[in-house]
Amino acid sequence: MRTPIVPVLAFLFVLAPTSLAAEKIQKDKAEVQWAKRIINDFLEACFAEEWHNAVGLLSPDLAKASSVGGGNEILIKIWQSDSAQITSQEVAPDQSEVIFSGKLAGEYQKGTFVARVAKESSRSWSIRYFRVRVTEQKPIPLPSPLVQQKTDKSRNKPKTK
Repeated sequence: MRTPIVPVLAFLFVLAPTSLAAEKIQKDKAEVQWAKRIINDFLEACFAEEWHNAVGLLSPDLAKASSVGGGNEILIKIWQSDSAQITSQEVAPDQSEVIFSGKLAGEYQKGTFVARVAKESSRSWSIRYFRVRVTEQKPIPLPSPLVQQKTDKSRNKPKTK
């Protein structure tokens, strides 16, 4: 029995590549979702003041650089906001990096952020770049006991003659 050549060629040149392309698209979506979860976990850790968890999601170089000078400026800028929203994402052609852009919002601070999540040499994902631009900021009021304490001290100043 002879196999017709046209259906075999159709399968090899049309259906097989389409199936492989569909598998690649699914894998790419899964990779992007994983990278997005890294960013979301990082932001949630910052909002919850879980600094060790947040720093653990940064690349070793960024973690080291962000703590220079005794503070984590990136973490504090994020913490001063109340929420974050990812507004766009862009995947590198080789799928090794995803760039996320978004907005930070809160009662005392608003801003934007850009983050790069990349596969490290160990094939694990980490945040290798994070930039926050504050677009609006209001002073954070002191908690009421401190305000009261400060006010009481100012009233009890020694009188000058």
